[in-house]
Amino acid sequence: MNLHKLFQLDLMELEALFSKTIVQYPDQQLIWKTYLFAKAAHGAVQQIRHSGQPYILHPLRMALILIKYFQISNPIMVQALLLHDTVEDTQVTLAEISQYFSDQVMQYTAELTRIHEPEETPVEKFSAKKLKFKEFLEKPRDLKILKVIDFIDNAYDWGNIAANHPAYLKIPRWLAELKQFGIPLAESIGAEFAKPLNDILEEMNTLNFAPVYSFQSLILLI
Repeated sequence: MNLHKLFQLDLMELEALFSKTIVQYPDQQLIWKTYLFAKAAHGAVQQIRHSGQPYILHPLRMALILIKYFQISNPIMVQALLLHDTVEDTQVTLAEISQYFSDQVMQYTAELTRIHEPEETPVEKFSAKKLKFKEFLEKPRDLKILKVIDFIDNAYDWGNIAANHPAYLKIPRWLAELKQFGIPLAESIGAEFAKPLNDILEEMNTLNFAPVYSFQSLILLI
């Protein structure tokens, strides 16, 4: 699977690919229900990506990366990826995920959720991410994989951000986080998980993007 081609697909094309992909699952209807639940949740708060695209593209691509790129067909992991930002970014609660899906899906979603105060300062945000990274190094392999796929999707989506968008200026900070947090986490699982992150880091470097490493510079870009 070519990751760059995946990021050229619009929502309708991604949905068609996902629908075709999950035919292999005995519980494909439940997985599709999970997707529609996440789509409705993000849509209800009108959440969009920095690229201007519907936010649901992010979890949908993540599910496809898990299944088609890494050839992992665990349905609980697929559901967790689809739901992973619903509690953090929408009105959905963990109790609702447990009620509508399962306790295990809820637990995986909870591990991928970082709840923070609206007035969180840049220093607090950076410190929280650093702590979360250390915690993930001790997590089971499945949870590490889910988090690494989050890094992968975000990194490959940077190319869709317009140069005049405010988020464009954050790319050097994101590159630093990728190198400091994402790649070491991926390497703790296996080289095949680190490869797509190393590839995109090299590609961004050729476009004259360089990681910003100083803490003072990082917090200014958060």
